[in-house]
Amino acid sequence: MVTMQEMMSTPVRTLSPDDSVLDARRAMAEWRVRHIPILSVHEIPEKRRLVGIVSRGDLLAAMDSDIYAMTEDERAEHEASISLERIMTKNVATASPETGMADGANFLLNRKVGCLPIVREKQVIGIVTDHDFVRATLKLLERLETESPVEND
Repeated sequence: MVTMQEMMSTPVRTLSPDDSVLDARRAMAEWRVRHIPILSVHEIPEKRRLVGIVSRGDLLAAMDSDIYAMTEDERAEHEASISLERIMTKNVATASPETGMADGANFLLNRKVGCLPIVREKQVIGIVTDHDFVRATLKLLERLETESPVEND
């Protein structure tokens, strides 16, 4: 059985509830990600816990239509005033590293979510996204094609 641990992305880049929409937008662009787990604020890293997740869709939903009439500086100021705590999805479903890939894929499809944080002992150790499943499927398809090539008549 292929497990989530085998396909999860690490290290996980995170933000805190006190960070802003501007911080998340810039982080997503820099890190080239669409989902950012939000961890509680604590001075001891081992005590930081998953309290939410922010997706690119959450950022878009947080912006009001007036933002498009703003200058870049006005937009940045507006985004900086909105904390991630206000827009993050709370009560995030997670999976263990031992969860099977098929179970994880079914969860994403049935719940219509784009990612699943992987947690061990309440610590986020990885993240699996719909993109990871597409990549894994592509590898399987490529392997099938090379193992059983199509013959032309």
